[in-house]
Amino acid sequence: MKSFFIVALTITSLFVFATSTLASPTSTDPISNISIDDSNRNAKLAYLVRRYQADPSEENKQAVEEELTSMHRLDSIFGGMTQELGLNVEAGVQRIDFDCYKKRMEIYQNICGRLTDYGLHFAKNIQMTCSQNVADTQFENALKKLC
Repeated sequence: MKSFFIVALTITSLFVFATSTLASPTSTDPISNISIDDSNRNAKLAYLVRRYQADPSEENKQAVEEELTSMHRLDSIFGGMTQELGLNVEAGVQRIDFDCYKKRMEIYQNICGRLTDYGLHFAKNIQMTCSQNVADTQFENALKKLC
């Protein structure tokens, strides 16, 4: 559970930093100083930041802001889902029930939309709802509340 919250805190901090500093013009551009790791789930953000650093246009700035907003939204949804459903993230996925997983992914997509590349790392949380016997209605209600 700690690692999830650290990641969420990191992305939230980056989101708050970038959106607040991007909104206020300064003599030094905040995005040009952002350093992002190149892990797969941050690949799109790293690409967008580097593109903005090479060409600090309004369009590139907006692309970075949109990606940060999307990442923040997913962190909020899955952080909220973990709390709302009382998932034990330390236990991880005990068994894989592919029928349940497929059904839950369809429910998620119908309510919240498709997962982005960044959002795919939360797929394990959806599988956890199956392995921890969360009822379909509980899962669906939590998503309706969070999305």
